[in-house]
Amino acid sequence: MAICRWLLTPYDNKERMMNTQQRISQYIAKEFLQDEGSVSEIPEDLNLLDAGIVDSLGLLRIVAFLEEEMQVVIEPEDMIPENLKSIHAITHLISPQSAEVS
Repeated sequence: MAICRWLLTPYDNKERMMNTQQRISQYIAKEFLQDEGSVSEIPEDLNLLDAGIVDSLGLLRIVAFLEEEMQVVIEPEDMIPENLKSIHAITHLISPQSAEVS
């Protein structure tokens, strides 16, 4: 599980999670679709690998973005396609408390 430095109330955590998901969507749209306007068109559960939006090198770019911009540490054992396959999966990887706040 990624180590995240968030110590927030459940309300703050839910708001942070939505903001995190939006930032991830914007990054993917800009870097892989070359269009920030496509953010709303990327379903959160779309498998980015199967859809051909991201490849294995793209997953590494996403991990670098998460670690640099979101200030999280993603352990090597967590860098598997299952944890990075969709915006939803990525958000939950870096937001351990999100399972409690749905």
